[in-house]
Amino acid sequence: MRAGRSIAVSAAAFAALLLPPEPAGAVITTTLLSLSANRLVLRVGSALGTIDIVDFTVTGDAIRPNAVPVVSPNTVAIVMTAEKSLLLGLNLNSARLTVDSSAGMACVPGSGCGSVTIPFTTVSWQTQNPDVSGLDIRSGAFTGDAGQQIALFGLPLLTNLSSSTVMNNLLSFSYANSTLYPAGTYRGRVVFTATMF
Repeated sequence: MRAGRSIAVSAAAFAALLLPPEPAGAVITTTLLSLSANRLVLRVGSALGTIDIVDFTVTGDAIRPNAVPVVSPNTVAIVMTAEKSLLLGLNLNSARLTVDSSAGMACVPGSGCGSVTIPFTTVSWQTQNPDVSGLDIRSGAFTGDAGQQIALFGLPLLTNLSSSTVMNNLLSFSYANSTLYPAGTYRGRVVFTATMF
């Protein structure tokens, strides 16, 4: 009986080692590995190639004179993986993430708001899981620029192996609701770009 219990505990402990780890609070990790090429992968939103939608519904009680920011119930995951080959990546020292929010949110034809465009400067984000290094995406707001830098982190300089550095953030968004725009439906898109240099 005692031996059976000992085996059961050992088997349970072994099974726990095989389970995938829980997501870490730290969101920038570097792993040394063997690569034959450099690679940069950026995923914004869902992993299946669909474009995630962030909705803001401004109801009557959130309009002036008591205008309050409106928080979207949707969150967006941003994962950037920079893989640097030992032989081919000697001149690649950093990875950068920029966003283009210059287009704004245009009125959808037929929804009643005419030709009005709401600038993306009215939208901010909150980082749900910031890294202690401060090199990942910090909470902030869109500037309306075509090349706003929102993250920059270094890659290992000299190692005996190639490396993979991953940044993983979860963002929630809010609309400032500080200007009264005509009622209607507005749509816009921001474009994220990752570069290694």
